[in-house]
Amino acid sequence: MKKTITLGNGKKLEAEIELRHYKQESNPLADIRGEENYWYGMRLRVEPPKGWVSCAENGYTRFPCPQNGYPENVKAEIIGSTEKGEKLRIMLTDENADMVKNLIDELREEVTTEEARAFFAAREERERKKEIMLYKETVRDAEKEIAQYGSLLSRAELKEWRKNYNKMMNEGGEGYIPPRTPKEEYEQAKKMLAELERQGM
Repeated sequence: MKKTITLGNGKKLEAEIELRHYKQESNPLADIRGEENYWYGMRLRVEPPKGWVSCAENGYTRFPCPQNGYPENVKAEIIGSTEKGEKLRIMLTDENADMVKNLIDELREEVTTEEARAFFAAREERERKKEIMLYKETVRDAEKEIAQYGSLLSRAELKEWRKNYNKMMNEGGEGYIPPRTPKEEYEQAKKMLAELERQGM
């Protein structure tokens, strides 16, 4: 499936996407565990034509793009290589990034089968449950520390605490330092759990 859009600077961007499927049946005799996966193969190219850019499954290596060292209006960036093996980076401004994201979402919607939707939904549910479990573990560990120490330390305070602990208990060398939960991490975990609960997850 291919589609072309015109970016804000007048250049054409062409996107090609296909849904790929891999399925391997289990075979106990050969110690092979059944495995199945769906993913999207995606390529983009912008005029002037330099060949296709093979890129990340969502079309970007970063979205939104970190601002360090980038112009203020850069929101996303596509990093890949041309068919000739040349490295290529395409920076997208706010408007263009949104246009490309919408194009990719539209193409993915068109090529996704019902079987793939069910697969992605099940995978998302597993990842969400794992995320909830990790947040709960963070809260549980933090509340144990609160019971033991009376309060939690901030990241900055923990950095100093670890330094002093290592100096006192390990004489400044390499040694065991008890794991502790930063106050910010505890507060973020509680916030995310409350949000997930509000969403009924």
